[in-house]
Amino acid sequence: MSPAAFYAASRDLQLYGTGQTAKDADAFFRSLTSFPDILSMMVGKIKVQIHYGDITTESSDVIVNPVNFFGQVSTGASKAIFDTAGDRILQEVRGGKIPENGVLCTGPGKLNCKTIMHVSCQSSANSIKKVVHSVIQSCDNHNYKSVSFPAIETTGLGGMDPYPAAEALITAIAEIASTNSISHLSLIRIVILQRDIFLVYRDCLKNKYGMSAPRKKWNEIELPSLTNSKADCIPKIMESTELFPLAVFDIMGGPQSNIETAKENLQRVIQDQFSDECIEDTDNQISKLESGEEREILELAKEFDVRITIEKGFLGRIRVQGLIQDVKGALNKIHQLLRIALQNRLSNHEHKLLSKAVNWYFKKNNEYSAFDSETSFEIEKLHRTFCSGSDDLEHIAPFQGKTLLISFDNNIATILETDEVIRLKRVDTVADDLPLEWDEMNNDSITIVELDKNSSEFINVALHFMSTSNCKIVKIERIQNPHLYRAFSVKRKQMVEKNGSDAVNELMLFHGTTIDACKGINSHGFNRGFSGQNAASYGEGVYFAVESSYSTNSTYSRPDLSDMRYIYRARVLAGRYTEGKRGLRVPPPRSNFNPYDRYDSVVDSKALPTMYVIFHDDQAYPEYLITFH
Repeated sequence: MSPAAFYAASRDLQLYGTGQTAKDADAFFRSLTSFPDILSMMVGKIKVQIHYGDITTESSDVIVNPVNFFGQVSTGASKAIFDTAGDRILQEVRGGKIPENGVLCTGPGKLNCKTIMHVSCQSSANSIKKVVHSVIQSCDNHNYKSVSFPAIETTGLGGMDPYPAAEALITAIAEIASTNSISHLSLIRIVILQRDIFLVYRDCLKNKYGMSAPRKKWNEIELPSLTNSKADCIPKIMESTELFPLAVFDIMGGPQSNIETAKENLQRVIQDQFSDECIEDTDNQISKLESGEEREILELAKEFDVRITIEKGFLGRIRVQGLIQDVKGALNKIHQLLRIALQNRLSNHEHKLLSKAVNWYFKKNNEYSAFDSETSFEIEKLHRTFCSGSDDLEHIAPFQGKTLLISFDNNIATILETDEVIRLKRVDTVADDLPLEWDEMNNDSITIVELDKNSSEFINVALHFMSTSNCKIVKIERIQNPHLYRAFSVKRKQMVEKNGSDAVNELMLFHGTTIDACKGINSHGFNRGFSGQNAASYGEGVYFAVESSYSTNSTYSRPDLSDMRYIYRARVLAGRYTEGKRGLRVPPPRSNFNPYDRYDSVVDSKALPTMYVIFHDDQAYPEYLITFH
């Protein structure tokens, strides 16, 4: 016998329905028969069947229809039942009076039953049990022998998740069967059209095989859900699709007792070789499996000749059934795949965190461009290895189908295929709020960087300068002073909080100066203490011009001994402004009612400003120093 046939035999010959066994003798849940689409078990004196099928094709005496007596919309099984039964039944329900027991009986309409019992209940185990009790008692009172229920949670009857709903329905059947008060009803069918829900109900009943009758010792209390999301409990059940050939054993012999003994011996042999193992979701990893990972696990069924079931949701587990050796091999492989899946999730999580915290850039044509996130992530991992004291002087990373040879000592990388050398830059997006175009500073407090005349950065500043001036530019230098820039950024944030982002009014303005003042401005920024040296017509602050031609006047940018002159293009937070006047030491109040709410700056003309005056040193940053003559 092949392992597949052996497994199939083990499923259908576990003494389920093959005669009374030792396990059946005193059991309340007994005589279980299992086939792919139906599971049958005796619960007391009532046969209960879980059937994978369409409830509208049932021929039981009674079909149960889950409805909302107070709503107008029917969904799921209820809609299917009304659609098949016909409009007359729907109108009969809408116009009917709900009995005290909550079970409204109508004719069958076009269904192949004797009556339809329409019921409604709340989404709780106690409510479901109450409805099931009422239906079973009503069936027995009318001498009906069979009844078909739909799956509660898929119909809207209870609106519950399938595991607790299945448990409530089956427990309710067992409770009423244990009273021995039912004399006519002998068959209860639970008919389910959704495969994953069918598997939930099937396993719920199957797991009760061999149990005793339920004894109610205390009142049941509904506990609130411990999860914030109902979606966390929604089940998802997947089975391997491999079909095993059916194995049939014909046992023939003399006395019935010998046949029973032979069956028991056969089952014992099968059970000795059969294994049914589960990997429980103790660390919440099974619930996080993605579709591709699930598919890879299910495909192991064919490789190892076993049946694999993945259950996600209320109870998370992977179940493997088959011959002992096959199950053992499959379990080892599944554990390996789960470890790989965990490593991938941890790597992806690390990737996301690093992508938010750190980005790597490369300099090309005098401009920095960002690496793609994957390359940036790989470079950062190499960088951390380097910082941890690795002996490797050079590191290799993939980039656009090529290979980077990286030296972190000087942040230089060589593209091996082309021998092109590029400069790298690491930006800590959490701790570092400095401009991207800034060069590495190696912990220096100030760095002055002369711009390449062919770079877009140089060209943009030069065009702005020359738009109103005919002077010749000798060089443009970028002032990199982290302390000043962060103070400027803080001031910007304060202004956003005070005025709103639309009224920050950040401008690029010009300020003429002398060679003697440049070092102080580069180190400490613009200083109001020197106001009035040239002019103070609009207040005793720092003056900035809209047009470079004003600041290039030799009055403001006096030449040095080499006939070179100097002008800054600065970032200025003008904010809300008004016209200034001589003698102002701070901007005037915006109203007479609040003397502390002042303007942020003053101008020469409110209608068309050409000059801005600030009274707070952090309101301006000396971004570029232009040397000209």
